Amino acid sequence: MPRPRASILLRILIPTAVGAVLIGKWLPRPSHVEPDASIREPSPKSSDRAQVSHDEAADYIPELAPDKGKLPNTIRNLAIQIEAEAAQWQREHPRNRRFHRLQAAHLDQRVADLGTREIKILADWQLRGPLPHISLLSHNRALSHALLREWAFREPNTAHAAVEAYAADKNYNAEYVSYELCEVFKGHARRNPEEAWSRYSDYEAVPELLRALGGTGETLQAIISEWAKSDPDASWEALTGRAWDSVEFDQIVEAYAFGLPDGQDWRALTSRALTEADQRKSGYETSIPTPFAARWLAENPLATLEWYADLIMKFRIKGRSPTNNPDPEQSISSHTVIKSGLIAYLHHADHPISDRTKAVLNQVIESGDIHLAAESMRTLIDLHLDQDELHFLDLIVKIPDQSSREELLLDVIRSTQVVPVSSDPFATPTPGEPMVNPAEKPIRALMRQMRLSPEATAAANAAFAEIEAKSARIRDEPNDF
Repeated sequence: MPRPRASILLRILIPTAVGAVLIGKWLPRPSHVEPDASIREPSPKSSDRAQVSHDEAADYIPELAPDKGKLPNTIRNLAIQIEAEAAQWQREHPRNRRFHRLQAAHLDQRVADLGTREIKILADWQLRGPLPHISLLSHNRALSHALLREWAFREPNTAHAAVEAYAADKNYNAEYVSYELCEVFKGHARRNPEEAWSRYSDYEAVPELLRALGGTGETLQAIISEWAKSDPDASWEALTGRAWDSVEFDQIVEAYAFGLPDGQDWRALTSRALTEADQRKSGYETSIPTPFAARWLAENPLATLEWYADLIMKFRIKGRSPTNNPDPEQSISSHTVIKSGLIAYLHHADHPISDRTKAVLNQVIESGDIHLAAESMRTLIDLHLDQDELHFLDLIVKIPDQSSREELLLDVIRSTQVVPVSSDPFATPTPGEPMVNPAEKPIRALMRQMRLSPEATAAANAAFAEIEAKSARIRDEPNDF
């Protein structure tokens, strides 16, 4: 089934006067992942990965017939080992906005080290039914999806055949099979995106497979993103050669923008996309530029922020009477909101460029635009800053005005949350289980470094006390956690 994308809401709201404050209220976890580019190359530990040049459809793993009843012992032991490694990785990484992207990258790298036969056996077995003794493959699709992606990268025809058979067994019900079909197309696109795009069109011509896909959404976005990496012009031509509704077009353009290599002429690409959107009367002229602007923001923050704010302001005043000019102070305020919204969009992008947000904010501070830096950090705090993002605290010290520094620090404290001490991220809190605020220790250290005023110190202690009281309530009522 098509999965909702938070980014389109984010991009619509950013150009509005209140968007940068409101977007975090509805922002869900990322619905799809974009693995780091480094994991797309053949692993040096996997000799057969680089040597595979054709499918083995005629040799379709006959030993996997269901009546065998169990996996070969060597494969089963390997799967248990991989599952244990994956579970350990999950315990060591917080479930924040980067979790799904990093998890996919980790599993893709691990699976790339397996032999093709091992991948085929595990992926095909999982399609035929959950492995009773391997919890991750049974209850968390992340590992089985990594297996499908790698299988489709190495043997796209064989992987498609297996998933098509699985879809038929599930009566082509998208609720059960759309995710698996999507992952196979992702792997196929890593090998040959143009071929994957064409194959998707073949699926659309078959009513049952079209129903199983559950909509064009994420699958075509993944394909076009891969294609844009290697051939920006051909992928754009393919993208514009299809009919899209307004929302679909907005989303596929975002996927295209995030797939492009660094160093593009982002303003020219924005202009081209806006022309296409205008011809299609998409109605999303204020959101189409945002992903291109985010890509440029990661490369040249100051130039991008000025260009993007001016562009969005032009859209705002379009159609106004020449005598109906906005108030200059209101215009400056609007520019700040637009710029801070773009920084927030960059930070929450489902793409590795989101890791450059701190560098962008640092440049803003060094440029002397302290108001924009403070408002941008406040926007990120309003968007429920994850605990592993506390490195942003370093930037607060660089703000010269003491009252602004203290106000930001108090906002940070109030945005923190208590979590169970349990090392298992999937565990349900139990009555009496200790709770902890993992941000308190680094924030206390920063408070000492900042030499807070007595009033700010008292306010900070009160905020921590309120969080501690919340911790006690959660301990006593774990079902409300």
